[in-house]
Amino acid sequence: MSGIIEVSQREVLEFHRVLEAWLRGAIPHTAAEASRMGDAFGPRCVLVAPGGVVEEKAVLMARLFQAHGSKPDMEITIDQFAPVWTREDVALVSYIEWRKSGGQTTGRYASVLFQAAPQAPAGVHWLHIHETWMAAHGPR
Repeated sequence: MSGIIEVSQREVLEFHRVLEAWLRGAIPHTAAEASRMGDAFGPRCVLVAPGGVVEEKAVLMARLFQAHGSKPDMEITIDQFAPVWTREDVALVSYIEWRKSGGQTTGRYASVLFQAAPQAPAGVHWLHIHETWMAAHGPR
């Protein structure tokens, strides 16, 4: 794997570890703690959520901030990480994200465009995130 792919993979795993702790309420509900997530997103980052809602960074971060502690039993697992395309300091990757909470397990396919960014927590910015529910693994 190329350097940008390896850095992107580490970021996917670390980001979701922080997200899980945030949703569980296992880390403080402060702007400083939330900044780990916000600083990972590029200034114009966009999420296309599995249900089709499109959120720009400010909306996404407001939603994440309010979701602190909302799922105390949340477990997130990342599976099947794979490089799709890379060029110099940009990488497109895919993975499956499993979430288990409230007796329900959901799965989503994710594709993320990353760009090297030395100022980001793990050295890459999330530029574009597109998620799609897996067949038979969406919310009930």
